Amino acid sequence: MDIIKTYKRIKKCLKTGNNKLPSNCFFLNKEEILALSNPFGDARYPYARDGLVLWAYSSGSIVISDSNYFVVPYNVEGKEPYISFFGGVKNKDGKYDYFSINGAGDTVLGKEKVEKYTVFTTSSVIYLRVYKKILFALELSINTAKDIIASIKIENLSKNKVDVYASSFVNALLTHSNYETEETKWFRRSTITENGALLYSVEDLSRELHLHNYLVIKRASNGTTSTTSTRMLYIGDKNGQLSTSSCLRNGKFVSEKQVSQFIDMAVYGDLIKKSLEPAQSLEANYKMSLAFSDQEAQILLQKSYNIEENAKYFEDLVKEAKNRFSNNKNMLNLEFIGLENDKIQDSSFNDFIYQVVKQVDYCSRAKNSSLMMLGVRDIAQMLEAMCMWNPAFVKEKLLWVFDFVFDTGRTPRQISNYGEDGMALFDTREFIDQGQWLITTVYKYICYTNDYRVLDEECGYSHYEGFRQASRSPLRDSLFNHLERMINYLISNIDEDTNCLKTLFGDWNDAVDGLGAIDIAKEGYGNGVSIMASFHLYQNLNEFISMASKRGLDVSKYIEVKNKLFQGILKYGVVYKENEKRIVHGWGNNRSFYVGSFDDVDGINRYSSTSHSFYITSGFYKQDSSLIDTSLNAFKALDSKYGLLTFSKPFLPGEASKVGRIVNLPPGTAENAATYIHAAMYAVKALGMIHETDFAFEQMMKLIPITHDKISTSPFVMPNSYGYNPNLGVDGESMNDWYTGSSNTLLKALVEAIIGICPNYDNSISISANKLPLDEVKLEITIKGKRIKLHQIKGTKQVPIIRVNNELLESEIVNLNNISSKTINIDIEY
Repeated sequence: MDIIKTYKRIKKCLKTGNNKLPSNCFFLNKEEILALSNPFGDARYPYARDGLVLWAYSSGSIVISDSNYFVVPYNVEGKEPYISFFGGVKNKDGKYDYFSINGAGDTVLGKEKVEKYTVFTTSSVIYLRVYKKILFALELSINTAKDIIASIKIENLSKNKVDVYASSFVNALLTHSNYETEETKWFRRSTITENGALLYSVEDLSRELHLHNYLVIKRASNGTTSTTSTRMLYIGDKNGQLSTSSCLRNGKFVSEKQVSQFIDMAVYGDLIKKSLEPAQSLEANYKMSLAFSDQEAQILLQKSYNIEENAKYFEDLVKEAKNRFSNNKNMLNLEFIGLENDKIQDSSFNDFIYQVVKQVDYCSRAKNSSLMMLGVRDIAQMLEAMCMWNPAFVKEKLLWVFDFVFDTGRTPRQISNYGEDGMALFDTREFIDQGQWLITTVYKYICYTNDYRVLDEECGYSHYEGFRQASRSPLRDSLFNHLERMINYLISNIDEDTNCLKTLFGDWNDAVDGLGAIDIAKEGYGNGVSIMASFHLYQNLNEFISMASKRGLDVSKYIEVKNKLFQGILKYGVVYKENEKRIVHGWGNNRSFYVGSFDDVDGINRYSSTSHSFYITSGFYKQDSSLIDTSLNAFKALDSKYGLLTFSKPFLPGEASKVGRIVNLPPGTAENAATYIHAAMYAVKALGMIHETDFAFEQMMKLIPITHDKISTSPFVMPNSYGYNPNLGVDGESMNDWYTGSSNTLLKALVEAIIGICPNYDNSISISANKLPLDEVKLEITIKGKRIKLHQIKGTKQVPIIRVNNELLESEIVNLNNISSKTINIDIEY
């Protein structure tokens, strides 16, 4: 890393103030983000390899985990960090002025007297500090071999000779848990040798089953090193803090104890010193590797490691990132010019969209959904968007996910990998909609690729073993047969009285989980309905009928079911009051109460967002357009400071408790009458599909974080919600970021609905040109093996003129059978 050049680019950016984001962040360029201190929140960026993730926070916090195995847990809101790196400068008193290079566990000096910058790149994070013309930098990532790599560099930019040190503190947890207890130190051991350090922890699962977990730390430097293996001796006293460490202050450890266990927390700590002449530097590099047997750990410990290795690792990561994104010939590229928005520059919006693509890419590759397991609907939605630039990976991941579908056709809520005993931990709650998202993703994958043969790929099944448990099923068959079982499972849960889809445990609106409950029974489900899931089933049936018909199968059964579903939704899912109509969210057992109606369970007149969105996004509106104005009225009633609300009024404990655990969420937060961005983005997509693009664009701009004054999470990717409750002091804060469906839905809304280019199941593409509130838009995307280059400009026409390879398009359909060229230029003038 050239930290001097990085520092100069940071200073230039801060001087110009260009591409400023909320909460003290900036786009340095398309690939790099500068994050400064934010007292109201924390930005973060993931660096991952095959499930092992290093989360780097702008505050300096570092979290390292592989699903539910935590190498380094999160230090929750001020708790002392488990890992941190320090720098020290000798002062005239012979002591050291010191601070955290990354910022976690910082000192008063570091907070008040030392410049601090965090730079997130696609391949690594760089923490940079400047003190008395001495530049301290830490670069972190995970290399292609799944090692955690860290490099410290200290540059003397002053004209004087200075004595400095770099120091690392690693208090690794190494357990399948994200917290420590009084007993943690009993089973943790640290051993430091001339070859490196070995941190060890054991987990006793039973009398016979024990997990042995190791972290091997290799170090190389050009300074003089001292080490210690206990937290107490690193800090100087048993109950002290890193920010007041007497050892870091004095520049030496009380003792260089090399083996520790039981009586004090076993850690790895070092001090690496050097006297620097002007323009000289100190370097300290680390490679940390996971092992799960003593033999494996000893082999890693004996391997050679030199000071040049990390530079090669970081170089390889940069090359890989370029190949995945900027050098990817199928990459989704979007450019918007002349945005009618005073709050953001065009370049900031375009860079933001590029980061959202990376957000979806990361989440598609993840092995968990922020918790310990991977959400099925979460990964399905991510993969659907990823069809736009990496369908080969989508296919691979889809086939992996389908192995977890139950042999009954039901899909679990969340999944995790099987153990050696053939058992796996699942979230087995019967959310009705899980399989629906997988059906849609397979259909969309084929639309983007024309890879109909994917339906013949063989997949396995899981077998339900009871609450939270599943085993591998011996049954294997084609992906199409999986889809058939899944659609038949959904059909089996259609309520016979209303012909709408029962919600069972719940649907996508997780907190609304009371509709399927039976009042008089402790177990089982009633006939409560989700209208959103009913619309989605209508969509699924159309998707399945297309796939089955192309295989020459009889689909009359499914057409009959679809027609009954269609009539049932219109008859029971739409309520009336005088001249107004409302698409309800759903109802409880035997229609004993409604949600999203004129008279809800708590007597409140309430609008629901998702039922009106899915009326459009499911394609239902194409068969019956009578509810378009109804949906528009609902969206207008749901509008708020931060965009469309999930519900127009909150649910409060009491009579509304029948609706589910949503009543336990404070009003104006999460799904309880707040802007849950994922839900609101479906409405944006719906508005684009019915050519209400001004309204769609207005709502989209409210929903993306870069238009806000402040953001409590990462302002350069999509968060999951914006809360608003003045009584609680909540005004725009978000619960979380990165792992959120709002990212993939934004991309789908932009490309397929607002710009309006969407692939069909046959060899054609639909173009639904919308008049956009901007001067120009450019889109590059690969569909069915052809590179589509769309260019739309704003003119004075009321009806768009569309040319495909300079030929005037007379309809909205581009038939690819008539186009032999690999590149298709689509020019649109409004």
